[in-house]
Amino acid sequence: MNNPAVEKEVEGTLGVLEKVQRAPASPFFYTRLKARLQAEHAGVRTPPRRLNIRLSLATLAGTLLLLINIYSLWHSTVQWHTASKETKLSTFADVYALTDDGY
Repeated sequence: MNNPAVEKEVEGTLGVLEKVQRAPASPFFYTRLKARLQAEHAGVRTPPRRLNIRLSLATLAGTLLLLINIYSLWHSTVQWHTASKETKLSTFADVYALTDDGY
């Protein structure tokens, strides 16, 4: 660096950094850090609380969806079996446009 203005600016910036004091840590920071390091060293990993809640909600939603599907399938088969033969035939004829319209 041959430019004296740049060198002066760098020296000024480094001088300001030397005057800055270290931020104080919480009194229990070291205790919590030590406990976390010991737990990681022992291989004990507790999943975050949010993950447990999300997993529970996903399981509940999946189970609920499965039960609703089972109920709807059961309900539709019960209705189909209780319908009379004529009703089934007329429904089939309506769906496939097999009704006699006088053509």
